[in-house]
Amino acid sequence: DFGLFYFIKRNPKEAAVYSLNAVLSELALGVVVALLLFIFRFQLAGAFHNPELASLTLALGALILFSVPAQHLEHYLMVVDKVRYNVVTFSVSEFLKAVAVFIGFYFFNSLTLVVFLFALIGLVRCLILIGMNVALMRREKIPFARLCEYLPHQIAYGFPLGISQIFSICYKMDRFVIATLFSVRQFTLYSVGSFDIPLIPSVSNTMSDLMSFDIVTANAQSQFDKIKYLWQTTKRKIALLQIPIAIYFFFFSGQVITFIYSAKYVESVPYFKVFMLIFLVNTFDCDILFRSFADNKRFLKIQVASSVVGLLLTVGGAYAYGPMGALLGKLVGDSLSIFVKLMLAKGLLRADWRELFLWRDLFTMIGVSIFSAVFSRWLVAYAPSMPLVQITLSLGIYGCVFVGLACLFKIVRSDETLYLKLKLRSLLPAF
Repeated sequence: DFGLFYFIKRNPKEAAVYSLNAVLSELALGVVVALLLFIFRFQLAGAFHNPELASLTLALGALILFSVPAQHLEHYLMVVDKVRYNVVTFSVSEFLKAVAVFIGFYFFNSLTLVVFLFALIGLVRCLILIGMNVALMRREKIPFARLCEYLPHQIAYGFPLGISQIFSICYKMDRFVIATLFSVRQFTLYSVGSFDIPLIPSVSNTMSDLMSFDIVTANAQSQFDKIKYLWQTTKRKIALLQIPIAIYFFFFSGQVITFIYSAKYVESVPYFKVFMLIFLVNTFDCDILFRSFADNKRFLKIQVASSVVGLLLTVGGAYAYGPMGALLGKLVGDSLSIFVKLMLAKGLLRADWRELFLWRDLFTMIGVSIFSAVFSRWLVAYAPSMPLVQITLSLGIYGCVFVGLACLFKIVRSDETLYLKLKLRSLLPAF
């Protein structure tokens, strides 16, 4: 994102310049990517064993061209503390995407049309963001020459992050490895067992982004105790969200897979269990710290090494033990990567291992979650075996037991409850 949050928090008066640079630069990069997709469309279709993909590359190119820069819209609104507008914009965009899917498939039965409509939504979002920035620059009488003045600094900040993301994406293409090495049936089971949990990663990423904004400001003012406090409390909130969810899905993986995909995919349950362990491990991810401290060159080195090691473990595990071996390799790779990054993050936070997290709270969350899951499984065992009944009862019992124990052990603190209420009150008037 060309250091959008980093530079704006350090120099808020020039927010429009940094934002416009990010949008225009990514539009230019999008043109290059779209051209490459079109030129190598047949090779791409062959790599994915899907000849029909060649006819879709024009629409995909348009989608990439406009949707990537358009992602800055919500990010920019959040950085400049316009949270209500952020929520409204995101909600309207998601509604329009749903409408596009309905129109494209229901009336025209065309995936290409859906992708083009998504690209059109991205184009409108880009124009809105560019218009906002240009209007703000004119209102503040900021010369457009500032764009060229600040762009080199943004490129120097964002280039290592961009390269690291390329390696990270290559590492995350484990499904491509499975599709290449194994049958369609094995790939399907692997994909079903590795489906992403909706909404939760977005909420966690939003909390991390908000934390990073405050860390940049605190670092500029040399408030190191505040930085440590922000890190500890934010990761605690993320853990309070992700740990109970991961443990519930781990213990009730059979019921979840059967409920969502039917009993035909019960063989995906072991994959889903391991995938939930990966989800749990990534609760401790600390990539955002390197961006907050502009330590991007070192992060690039770590990310390249982690991606190469992770990819080797994934491919090696696939060859040795099949699709499950690939997923276990990914688990080991993610765990090693996070451990190494945390060792380096200690220096940024000026903390030792004891101060890195609120360990007592984390272990309490894990213990309470496991007890709630075990107790829920024991009670649900006497219920009818219908998937809907099992899921409904298990969620209800698990939620009640967890909330009760959370109150008993004071897992949720009073200041966090007050903070949540204030945030909800600030968001509701937006609707």
